[in-house]
Amino acid sequence: MSTSASTSGAVTPHVSRRDAWLLRLMSLGFGIGSFLFGLGAVLAMIGTPVPTADEIFVVGAICFTFAAAVQLLSAIQHAPTGPRLLRHVLTDPDLVSSTIQLIGTLYFNVMTVRALLLPMTEYGAVWRPDVYGSVCFLLSSWIAWHPVVRLRRYGLVITRSSVILWANMLGSIFFAVSAWGATLIRPGTFENSLWANLGTLLGAIGFLIAAVLVWPTPSEEG
Repeated sequence: MSTSASTSGAVTPHVSRRDAWLLRLMSLGFGIGSFLFGLGAVLAMIGTPVPTADEIFVVGAICFTFAAAVQLLSAIQHAPTGPRLLRHVLTDPDLVSSTIQLIGTLYFNVMTVRALLLPMTEYGAVWRPDVYGSVCFLLSSWIAWHPVVRLRRYGLVITRSSVILWANMLGSIFFAVSAWGATLIRPGTFENSLWANLGTLLGAIGFLIAAVLVWPTPSEEG
């Protein structure tokens, strides 16, 4: 979303159809991914065979990566251009937040695929990318509070941006709690199996709420 300065010096967003389309793609990707992660957590808690839950997590992680890629594409399209392009790439909060978010989803892809394929005795290879992905989500959610990110990413739904940011932050926190709970003490035993699944469920709910609120209404498109 491009921006310009008004006569009073305030920055106001200019919204295009492309911006609304990108928001819808992000909403769908994060929304479907969140739903699948929540469903996988519920199935794991009620004792559904592990491969079923793990397969759902794999698809959910792919949806997250798709949405994060769209988010980064939007940030690239709206980033400042000019002779200091490299500096903008390294310092622009929208680009930095979106890049970290995409890296986090890629870690979740690695984590979910390894959980599906590797035996429990090799769970450390699953837990590490889970932790790295959770840290990336936390960092990305924190940077997203920057006014520039709020304006560009959520300018079309700016009245809901605070709720979106809080929902994403809480989702990131609960995913981190889930990663802690999934620490393997010995083969087949987690640090806290309840929080390994409950953290995933609550995190998924937070991300789902944010995804739903990102979807722009016809009136907001003007």
